[in-house]
Amino acid sequence: MRSRLAPLVWICMALTGVDAVAAPTGADGPRSTLVSVEVAHARGTYTVHSVTHYRAPPEAVYAVLSDYSLFTRISSAITEAGVCARPAADGTPRVYTTVRGCVLFFCRSVHRVEQLELEPARSIVARVEPEASDLHDGLSRWQFTALPDGGTAVAFDMSMTPAFWVPPVIGPALVKHRLARDGARAVSRIDALALEYLAARQGDASIIDGDRS
Repeated sequence: MRSRLAPLVWICMALTGVDAVAAPTGADGPRSTLVSVEVAHARGTYTVHSVTHYRAPPEAVYAVLSDYSLFTRISSAITEAGVCARPAADGTPRVYTTVRGCVLFFCRSVHRVEQLELEPARSIVARVEPEASDLHDGLSRWQFTALPDGGTAVAFDMSMTPAFWVPPVIGPALVKHRLARDGARAVSRIDALALEYLAARQGDASIIDGDRS
């Protein structure tokens, strides 16, 4: 049976797409590249910084990473994800995710609710609602930059403080090791979904242009 990481590690990884399920690669190598990743831990708070390059353009990668209905396709550790029925009082959209995983003797499901700040094709900011989550606090930020070849560089920064006990073995070294080992396959899955989105948009545009002619 395939081993899985503890929920803490999955939370660090889930929205960057790290998963143990293999994703397709092209003839010239992976569809996308996990360029760098840094993980730190201090006073109960974990921080992650990563940079990933995708072949898909910013608007397509943004469309995937802002669509929570796709998250269970990105990572098998995410058992539930979606948009909350009620937005925040100021109208800000709220989203939820539940992740499940085990490492050694430690298994746990972790639920979180976040408020989203969206700037299409440029940035996503997700702020944890502690009262509705298994975290004391948390903040995630994705920044999208167009690459000269038409692809996208995504800088991901996250900080979170779990509201549950985490075994000392689950530290920055383990998180970074798994990100580096499994990241390329998983970000390829995000890239594939982004390219599917792009193809669908281009197909819709062709149909509209054909109707106009």
